[in-house]
Amino acid sequence: MMGRKASTARQSTGRSSAGVRNKRTDHAMQSTTTAAAANTLDLESLRPAGRMIFSVRGMFCASCAMAVQRVIDKAPGVLESNVNFTSGSALVRWEPARFDFQKLFDRVQGLGYEMSPLLDDNEVNLSLEKQASRIRLQLIVAAFFGMWSMLGSWMLYFGIEAVAGIDALLVGWTATIFSLPVVLYSGLDFYRAGWKTVRAGVPGMDALISLGVWGSLLLSLWNLTRNSPAVYVDAATMLITFLLVGRLIEIQARKHSMVAIDALRQLMPETARIIQPDGNKKIVALESVQTGSLVYVLAGERIPVDGLIEKGASQVDTSLLTGESLPLERSAGEYLHAGMVNLQAPLVLRVEKSQGERYADKLGLRMHELFGAKSSMSKLAEQFARWLLPVAGAISLLALMRHLWMGMAVDHALLASLSVLVAACPCAVGLALPLAFSAGSARASRAGILFRDPASVEALARGRTFAFDKTGTLTTGQLTVARMTSEHLAPDDLLRVVANAETGVAHPVANAIVQHARSRGIEDLPLTPLVERHPAGVRYIAPDGATWLIGAVKWLERQGVRCTEKEEAAADPATGPAPSATAHISRNGRWEGKIELQDNIRADSLKSLNFLRKEGCRTLLVTGDHAMAANWVGEKLGFAPKHVHAASKPDDKVAILQKHGHDTVFVGDGINDTLVLAAAGCGVAVTGANAIAVTASGVVITRGGMSQVVLARQMARHIMRRIRQNLFFSIIYNVAIVALFLHIGVTPGAAAVAMLLSSMTVLGNSARPFQSDGLAAAH
Repeated sequence: MMGRKASTARQSTGRSSAGVRNKRTDHAMQSTTTAAAANTLDLESLRPAGRMIFSVRGMFCASCAMAVQRVIDKAPGVLESNVNFTSGSALVRWEPARFDFQKLFDRVQGLGYEMSPLLDDNEVNLSLEKQASRIRLQLIVAAFFGMWSMLGSWMLYFGIEAVAGIDALLVGWTATIFSLPVVLYSGLDFYRAGWKTVRAGVPGMDALISLGVWGSLLLSLWNLTRNSPAVYVDAATMLITFLLVGRLIEIQARKHSMVAIDALRQLMPETARIIQPDGNKKIVALESVQTGSLVYVLAGERIPVDGLIEKGASQVDTSLLTGESLPLERSAGEYLHAGMVNLQAPLVLRVEKSQGERYADKLGLRMHELFGAKSSMSKLAEQFARWLLPVAGAISLLALMRHLWMGMAVDHALLASLSVLVAACPCAVGLALPLAFSAGSARASRAGILFRDPASVEALARGRTFAFDKTGTLTTGQLTVARMTSEHLAPDDLLRVVANAETGVAHPVANAIVQHARSRGIEDLPLTPLVERHPAGVRYIAPDGATWLIGAVKWLERQGVRCTEKEEAAADPATGPAPSATAHISRNGRWEGKIELQDNIRADSLKSLNFLRKEGCRTLLVTGDHAMAANWVGEKLGFAPKHVHAASKPDDKVAILQKHGHDTVFVGDGINDTLVLAAAGCGVAVTGANAIAVTASGVVITRGGMSQVVLARQMARHIMRRIRQNLFFSIIYNVAIVALFLHIGVTPGAAAVAMLLSSMTVLGNSARPFQSDGLAAAH
């Protein structure tokens, strides 16, 4: 993505399925809706699929997504849609016989947005950056001019202008003039979104905010023209400023989700080395590689395609896709996926799945579907705003009629009616969530916990099922020597021979053995040319002429060595640590012993898991590692056998989590966890997590161990408690104020004080410190 604009066909992750990877859709993917409509006939081949992800451009808030979804749902033939503001995409399912691409695009365009097949990530990111820059400028303008506008308004509220000897009318005009850049520029996008949601029939927070802001400004101008210094512009400027902060947080969440998807794509090779009919090898662009082609993969290269091994044998690092902590031996006839790393010897693959159809591409596509959860608290605020808009309008009209019926002058009746509408402005409702989230996330960051968005905080707070990856999450992820067994040699003598053979080998087992040897004072480990590297082991010629074989038990047995002990002897957790890996050793064809290695459990894992269990949470162990290692960790950490899931691929992890409903949390650290981190209600990346896992997560632990996960949950629950308090107070307050002012009438001063008190109360409640007792217990 960095400076390179990929064509649509080259979108290797998350941008195309088997059907979407059709060059006939290139123009539609890179053009406006009009151009997409012109290419509708090119999309007809996709109609039978009944499902597709589209890009939606022009959305800058959750209200926009609601309006777009409402319009899409009404399109002929559409069965279901899910529009995610966070990912800037719309997943649409349709009935092939009735669905029409042209009508769908026209409907969305009529609302003021652009819809097309999924865009290149570069275009999406450029659009997001442009949007973020615009909001930052709007926020700067709102903060600067709003500060002076609010200062003038507050001088009038508290009578400071009289003490200072300043004309009150002059202060009112000054405050109103300073508010104009905020209202006319900084709030422009809110009015656009409000108008679009009204047109779509789903008026929400933006529509009500627009009404309140303009009502405040117009009422202030009306009062000033009547030589009254009562102004309300501070409510408008404060509301716009804080809501812009919330929108900037949402934009950053979108950018993070796109970074996660693009980071996965960046790991995939963009070229492949094909074998031509004459036997020569040629490096070509990946999109030109066809099914059935032969691809040559050097040792150390990442595999670019999905295919069967035609020739060769090697060890393969599958951690990107499976989470398997150790390399696996693969030979002719076995299947490999793009993204795996060929570690030891060249391989020839026959292509089964080319770019756009590979397993890794489908993972990216799933991430587009899964990103973009919306907090139910924000939905509650939207629903209240949708309900308050017609009610406040009706009550304002009722107040006007009541005052006129009571004989009040028309201008005074209009003033009282508009004052009711301004007093009903949901300042506190709009500020309830962003203020509580901002204050709480600032406290969490000081503790080494980063909350990405309110939806993640809410999901973590209400999570009832916590699933954990094993390697690097519950364990340290570093192999250490657990036990050495030998029939004829002293342990240190066996260790010295093996360390000599493994010195210079880039392999987790070799690194652990060499490190263990050095910790026991065996330092003279020179590199030797008398070592042959094989996919599953090494052959070492010692100075005394003895031939040593060190490697997997099956490899030694193929060399004619009869191993008298096997790994299975340690498979029962009751007999001792289950080895994560075992290196068997033979000398001149006779088995000499073995070295068992294990991954170590983090010191605070058991305590943290037990804390969650005491709170009634279900805990699962979901790992890509083999069953023996998973069962041993599961037994040591108290997981029920039925809750231990081993050898799980990324989509397997998602399926396991989805069986437990929506209140799920997944804690992981690897690239292979990216999909499930996005699919979970809340994804938590632990300390030391891979950069892609971090970008896919809603919560990131920057320091500390598993206890930080528990602390993060406690903090999330405190933040949600504040949000509920803010929403409850602000909703009750708005209802009470409107009802009260309808009954007793309202003066400009009373309306101003009412708005100020509601916002200041929410601000004060959000800034209160957390109760330390629960956090201390969690930590």
